[in-house]
Amino acid sequence: MREQSFQMINLSMDDLSKLITSCISEQFKVIREYNHSKPSEKEKEILSVDEVTDLLGLSKTTLWKYRKNGTLPAKKVGSRVYYSRAELFNFLNNAG
Repeated sequence: MREQSFQMINLSMDDLSKLITSCISEQFKVIREYNHSKPSEKEKEILSVDEVTDLLGLSKTTLWKYRKNGTLPAKKVGSRVYYSRAELFNFLNNAG
């Protein structure tokens, strides 16, 4: 079992605020660096209609509407439709 230690320190409200701001800023920096890094092989993955509907919890009709109106770009190969995982996450990030 790993031993844990706990130490109490006395901080003013101003020092506590600065510490919290510093921690949050550091986490945002990590997130920004991750978002601007080269996409991994997993992010380049292509998903089928069934995989996207399962992942997003959408009906095939809604997904079709998103594709037809250009909201969610797709690639057509023959009669099959595929979605890029990277474009899918981009769509999700911009949806809110």
